[in-house]
Amino acid sequence: MNKPEIKAPNEENDFHDSSLIDLIVDPSLAMVTIVTSTPDNFGSEQFWQIQFFGVLRVEYETVGDGTEEQIAPVEIYAIYEDRASDEYRRWNDRARDIGIDGELHHIVLASSFIRGWGENESLEGITLVCRGWKINPASLKYKGKEFSRPRIEGDA
Repeated sequence: MNKPEIKAPNEENDFHDSSLIDLIVDPSLAMVTIVTSTPDNFGSEQFWQIQFFGVLRVEYETVGDGTEEQIAPVEIYAIYEDRASDEYRRWNDRARDIGIDGELHHIVLASSFIRGWGENESLEGITLVCRGWKINPASLKYKGKEFSRPRIEGDA
């Protein structure tokens, strides 16, 4: 697989059917690093590390009840930048008001089970607001932690 990209929600997603293998929040809270196990076009899992820097917000909720033990890694069906969200507008308006140069980004790690409910039902997956990100192959220390999700074949 070529180096994946984070695109808009309506574009083809390079992180489809991924698994969240690691999530590291820097003690300064200014950087969040994730590692995904992502299938390539041939079904082989590839590890990608994404470092989100200049982090201003991280949020998630779960539809679970907090009692089950998570055996499988969190499923991530897409990673995208949402430039049409209220959150994107809210943070970029704030950045402009306080004189921050450049655009802020609203990134969504979309998941079926890590999502909001009730008054927060619009929260989809893990959401981050940041100044930018870098994507690189993950360290070899993750070798052996590949996680392949069952595929549902569609009618052709």
